[in-house]
Amino acid sequence: MKRIAAGLAGGLILMFLAGTGTVSAANSTTVSGQDRAGSITINYYDDADGKTGISGAEFRAVRIGEIQEDPDLFPFRSLVPSVTIDETTKASDIAGQVKSYMEAGESVTSYEMRTDKSGRALVSSAAPGVYYLEETGAAEYHRSSEPVLLTVPYMEEDGSAWNYDVLVAPKPVRTGDLRITKTVGGNAGDRKKRFQFHIDLGEEGKFPYTTSDGRSGSVSSGETIELADGESILISGLLEGSSYSVSEVRADMDGYATEAKNSAGRIAYGKAADCRFTNTKNASPAGSGGGSGAGGKAGSVRTGDDTDVMLPTVLLFASGGILAVLGLVCGRKRRQRRV
Repeated sequence: MKRIAAGLAGGLILMFLAGTGTVSAANSTTVSGQDRAGSITINYYDDADGKTGISGAEFRAVRIGEIQEDPDLFPFRSLVPSVTIDETTKASDIAGQVKSYMEAGESVTSYEMRTDKSGRALVSSAAPGVYYLEETGAAEYHRSSEPVLLTVPYMEEDGSAWNYDVLVAPKPVRTGDLRITKTVGGNAGDRKKRFQFHIDLGEEGKFPYTTSDGRSGSVSSGETIELADGESILISGLLEGSSYSVSEVRADMDGYATEAKNSAGRIAYGKAADCRFTNTKNASPAGSGGGSGAGGKAGSVRTGDDTDVMLPTVLLFASGGILAVLGLVCGRKRRQRRV
C-alpha cells in the first residue's frame, strides 16, 4: 500500500460525505504501506439512535480510483477516463460519467450490497482505492440517498492511524403517498361521467402512479387527472412533509353538489394521504313542486286567507236554502193533491 498524505486523504473523505451522511472507522490500525483489503459497512437508519433500520435498500460501490505511485502527484488516479479525481470532485457531479462507463461494459470493480432488517450491509473485502457509492434501489417509502465518494483506507485527521474498515451512514430521504378517490351519488348522478382534478404536489419532478383499474404511469405537479365514480389514483414517492392540494375543475357545477375531504395537507412518512371527492346530483320527483302567490298550485296548502274558510260556509248556507225551497214546493204539491 503506497503511503497517502494523511491530511489530504482524511480531508477528501470528509469533503465527499458532507451533507449526505457520516463516515467513521469500525476498526483502526497503525499499520501503513501494506496492500491489503479493507471493508465497507453501511449502517442505514431512520432515526438518530440507530434503533430503526432501513431494510431492502440496494447499494453499489464502484472502484473509480487507485493510489498513484509518484508521491509528487495527487494521491489518487482515476480509473474512469472521463472523471478527474481531485480536491473539488463531488459524487453528484460524476454520477453520469460513472453510469455511462459501466453501461458501456468497461471493466470495473464493483460490489453490490443490500441492507438487512437491521439496516446493515457489508463488503468484507474491498480493494484499496477510491469508491463511488450509490443507492441503486430505494427501500419502501424512501428515495435513494445521495451518492458519496470514499477511500479505502483513509487516515484519521490527526494522522494517528489508517482506517481500513469504513462505516458509512447515509442520510435517509423518507416519502409518503397521496390517494385521490371519486364517488358520485344521488338519483341523477352520472356514474360514467369523468371528472377532472388539478393536482399540486409541492415539488417538481415525475412521480409514479397506479389506478384502481390497473393503469400506471407518472404525473407531475400542475397536471390534470380524470376520475369517474368508484375510481381512485395512488401517487407515490412524495417527499415527507411536502404540501399537496387537489381541486375539482368544475366543482359545484352541472347540477352537482361537490364535497371534498382532505383536499389539502402534508405528506406523512409511510402513509397515504386520503383525499376524497363526492359529487351528488338529485332530480325533483314529478308533481312535487310547491307554489306561492295568488294562483297557487295543485297540492299546495295556503294559510292566512279567509276566502278559503268562507267558501265552504257559503256553500253550506246555499245548499240549506235550496233544500228549504225544495221542501216548500214539495209541501204545496202535497196539499194541492189533497184538495
